Amino acid sequence: MILDNAEDPLEDDNEKFIAELDSIIDHCPQIKFLVTTRKTINKLAYNHEKPYPLMSLTKEASIKLLITKAPRDIRNQEIHELLE
Repeated sequence: MILDNAEDPLEDDNEKFIAELDSIIDHCPQIKFLVTTRKTINKLAYNHEKPYPLMSLTKEASIKLLITKAPRDIRNQEIHELLE
C-alpha cells in the first residue's frame, strides 16, 4: 500500500494515524507500506520502519526524468515554462 505525502495525517492526528496503520497491519499481516513523508513515523507498535532519505533533484535531473518517463512527448516550450 502506498501512502504518498503523509505529512497531513501525521501532523493532524498522529496517534490516530499510527493506530490505523497498526490496525491494518494486524488484520493484513502480509501487507507492506510505502509511506512518503518528510518525517519518520517511528512509532509503529510491532513493525520495523526503514527510512530511505531522498535528496532533491536538480532542475536538469527533473527535466531529464520527465522527458524519459512521460507518456507523451514534452515540447521545448513546456520545458522553458517549467524552468521559469
